[in-house]
Amino acid sequence: MAELGNEIKKIIEAAEKGDVKAQYELGEVYRVGGGVPKDPEKARDWLTKAVKLSTTEVNMGGINIEALRSLVEMYALEEVTPKAGEDQRYWFDQLTRFADSGSPRALHLLGECYEYGRWGVVMEDERKAESLYNNAFYRYAKVAAKLCGHEFYGYSAEFANNSDPGSLYWLAELRYHMAGMAGVKLQDDEYNYLKQCVIKSAELGFPPALYKIGGYIFNGSFAYNTDFKRNVQEGVRWYVRAAEQGDKYAQQRLGDCYTKGEGVPKDKEKANYWYTKSAERGWKPAQYDLGVNYANGDGVPKDLEMAKYWISLAADGNECKKEKEALAKIPKGAKLLKNAGGGCYIATCVYGSYDAPEVLCLRQFRDEVLASSIFGRLFIALYYFFSPPIAERLKKMQRTNVFVRKTLDKAVERLNKKFHNQNDKM
Repeated sequence: MAELGNEIKKIIEAAEKGDVKAQYELGEVYRVGGGVPKDPEKARDWLTKAVKLSTTEVNMGGINIEALRSLVEMYALEEVTPKAGEDQRYWFDQLTRFADSGSPRALHLLGECYEYGRWGVVMEDERKAESLYNNAFYRYAKVAAKLCGHEFYGYSAEFANNSDPGSLYWLAELRYHMAGMAGVKLQDDEYNYLKQCVIKSAELGFPPALYKIGGYIFNGSFAYNTDFKRNVQEGVRWYVRAAEQGDKYAQQRLGDCYTKGEGVPKDKEKANYWYTKSAERGWKPAQYDLGVNYANGDGVPKDLEMAKYWISLAADGNECKKEKEALAKIPKGAKLLKNAGGGCYIATCVYGSYDAPEVLCLRQFRDEVLASSIFGRLFIALYYFFSPPIAERLKKMQRTNVFVRKTLDKAVERLNKKFHNQNDKM
């Protein structure tokens, strides 16, 4: 790539000044490639700084904990050569240390590790996972009480040493997941608690919460036992708040909105502005969209080298047929057609957003696996015929919705492992 973009320049500048959030973000970009070339060694170095320069997660959104998770994954997936004394076991032990010190986010991630047997360091142990989840939930609830000024689930803010708005968001996500594990239906008052948590987290500026609420409003979703009234313009406003804080998913979503004229006037230049920001942060769907626009001269000067750069990144490390076909067309100057695909109706209903990470994983399975065979394409056709009315009914069937989400969670976990294994072989 000829020069650094504005988005990545800001991240690098902040990271070099010691900003832990920027160090984590820069590590993640080096890990996958974006505004800087893919470089696993530099990814490890910046992620390590994010962990070692911070000893608590007070007011930090648990950024150091997220950096720890990335380091464990990198070693487990053999993305980097282990340093002396540092492998996935070493970093897993550091995550355990944070959990033992009472970090709710570390307890939460450690619970996921035991539930799914992640990273090759522990076996699946659902009972252990439940214990860790309960401990994390207790500590999240204390933070919620501190931030909201009243008790949550009977817990007061006593001894809550964390005022991170991310805890509100993760509390809601964890409680919903715990209900799925236990196969129970949440009560109306509990749904109201969880809704309050996510909205308060968004109001306090936590990007994932802003993006999620924006999606609920934009799509008119049924979530937390509440019908969010569809308001496309208001949904876009929530997306903007998340995007301005560097949320790559919201940035890409805004690019789509400006491309299609959803909630804002059509504006290809603004679409590419947001696609670029998201692409520089390493989000592959935005990299593909930006590459297609450079290939076609759509809102940007036609530049086949830039098209090749971004689409190559989007195709790197996976077997996406669409990206590889697009790369083959670039030298011929052929017009590339954006393939948005169909909607995953049931998954979108269960997870609340067409752009939820779980839905994106299922869409990848559809495009890369099912669509490659006759029987798979037949299944896709039948799914799109029968699923819309089923999804509509699921909106009002919360107990069934919880069960479906639990089932899909397991499927998504297996698919993520499958795609990671494919990446390692390439």
